[in-house]
Amino acid sequence: MKITPEGGNYIRGIENAMGISLLDDRHNTIANAEGNLQTFEGEVVRTFKLSKFGYAKITVPPSDKKLKIVFSHNDKVFEKELPHPTDIGLGMIVNNFSDENKTFLNLSTNANTLKSLETKKLFLVISKDEKSMIQEFKFDNQTKKNFIIEKKSLFNGINTLRIIDGELNQLCERLIYSDSIKENPSKIISISKRASENDQINLVGFNSLSESSISIAALPVKSKANDYGKTNINVGLNINPYLLNPLENPSYYFKKFDRPKKIELDLILAQQSNKYNWNTMKTTIPKSNYSFDIGLSIKGKIQENIKNKTLHKAKLLSHIAFINLESDINENGEYSIDKFVVADSSYLDLSLLKLPDFKRVDTKLTPQILNRNRPFNKPFKIALVPSNLNFEYDKAQDEYPKLSEGTISLEEVVVKNKNNRPKLTFENEFGNFNLRGYKIDASYTMPLLHFISSQGFGVTRNQGEISITNKISSSFSGEVSSNGTPPPQEIKFDQKEHVEAPRVEKATGVQQSTVEVTINDRTLFSLNELDYMQMSEIDEIFLNRDAIVIGIRNKQGIIKIYTKKNISKIKEPESFKFFIEKGFSKSTKYKPEKYLNPSEIGFENYGVIGWNPDIISDNDGRFEFDIQNFNKEKVVIDIEGINTNGQIIQQELVLNLN
Repeated sequence: MKITPEGGNYIRGIENAMGISLLDDRHNTIANAEGNLQTFEGEVVRTFKLSKFGYAKITVPPSDKKLKIVFSHNDKVFEKELPHPTDIGLGMIVNNFSDENKTFLNLSTNANTLKSLETKKLFLVISKDEKSMIQEFKFDNQTKKNFIIEKKSLFNGINTLRIIDGELNQLCERLIYSDSIKENPSKIISISKRASENDQINLVGFNSLSESSISIAALPVKSKANDYGKTNINVGLNINPYLLNPLENPSYYFKKFDRPKKIELDLILAQQSNKYNWNTMKTTIPKSNYSFDIGLSIKGKIQENIKNKTLHKAKLLSHIAFINLESDINENGEYSIDKFVVADSSYLDLSLLKLPDFKRVDTKLTPQILNRNRPFNKPFKIALVPSNLNFEYDKAQDEYPKLSEGTISLEEVVVKNKNNRPKLTFENEFGNFNLRGYKIDASYTMPLLHFISSQGFGVTRNQGEISITNKISSSFSGEVSSNGTPPPQEIKFDQKEHVEAPRVEKATGVQQSTVEVTINDRTLFSLNELDYMQMSEIDEIFLNRDAIVIGIRNKQGIIKIYTKKNISKIKEPESFKFFIEKGFSKSTKYKPEKYLNPSEIGFENYGVIGWNPDIISDNDGRFEFDIQNFNKEKVVIDIEGINTNGQIIQQELVLNLN
């Protein structure tokens, strides 16, 4: 049993709020347990019930008697004395759930404390990361001070409420959660079935949030793998980084974040310790110990003969790695670009641009790459908790799916842009109807091969030979239709399973097809001439990774290039291309298992129908992926992601496959 005064203080002579939890060392509790606040003489002062996961908050009236919390369960009594109240300090009670638009903060103190605060400045500080709001206030000879905070003014995620004095001493503190800023629509992504072939189902989706990367998992409708204990990206980025101990059962609160769930989450936060201790922050200068963890950096100096150095910018570009960063040039001609992530053995483009028209300058650049090849210095440690008392829980038999090793080949498709696109001259040429067309303008500053790779094609160099295939990597797929579908069935949190080890067998390889490439209707038998082509040379380009190529060369996918007829003889200065060695490791491809019997209970419990950890949509928000075909009527699609502005994507959908 744990008893935590709200705000951190238990003050004599006032009404205080106490957070209470009753958990065993596996974080199980007694369902709907009823507890009492009572005197040592047995007089009951308050009666309360624990939440689903063992938390409660009660108000404790002023009393000179010793008080304790008492629970009775199965002829066992659990009791604990309240901490001793202090004579000086502030009490804090927060109500963050009764009103959708307001948060209520009530401060109270006693006469002894009020006298000591008469000459001090007091501040309410609401903060998250580097953002903060500060309000000075006084008690004005009253022992109570109440605040009403508009939720729309709070920061999205965890907010810290602090009361500090003019000497920067913290008097009390409380964590609250705010989701009042609805940055994203409730349904960001829609998915539908496109086609099925052999053992694969091809799904096509639309992502309304531009420039985002998403991860999608497809599971059986009755899956137990997607339970309350599973973490999610919202908790991982907006909550856990601010808590001393991570939030238990995170998915429970955000599958349907209604008022009862908000109350339950607030019960936990009222008893959580802030990871960022105020006194430590006051006295300790932050130190970066793991700089490689936040990306690579480059720095350099432009040539001395370039005039007006500060009227230039350095630009780092990689359309394959989704990098588009700029750096100012200082008076000494120095530039630096920090905190970018790029895979090992990648090519980057670095250019010097002149302001105000951002024209590329013909010059030599020699950047220095920093933070590579750093040692791994974060040992993995397991915190062992001694086992004392465990509450009883259901030990019903459970089953895992029986597996055999196997891999799946992938398919992808492209959908035409319908939003105010420029008129395409060659759109009606023979064979272009089913291809996605692009009118190339001055905004396309990349090499041609970078553009092709950004459209989902695989571009490789092997002993000087260029090869283009219609696949980048293996995929799994699944999205949901935009029409309303019922949510997946919930699984009770406190059930524990005894599981049987799965059986596996061998996987097969992923197949990729080379594509047919033409320039001005001339078919290329060697692709090496594409290596030095820039997008500025191209008028229009049409492509489709899944287009069928008629012939005996077993090709799939088409790229048709139409060059500009009157290209200026004035050559545009080229960017500096350089190779990253010892960058970040490339992602390991997911290899799906081949199940012996997808109809068994074990598969329904823990089978995986598909998973793709890195789906990038095209300019129109379209994307595709494949899932295994197990003849299921419906699948659960679990989506997580983030865009370049830090907006989080968290969705769970049910997709009808009929």
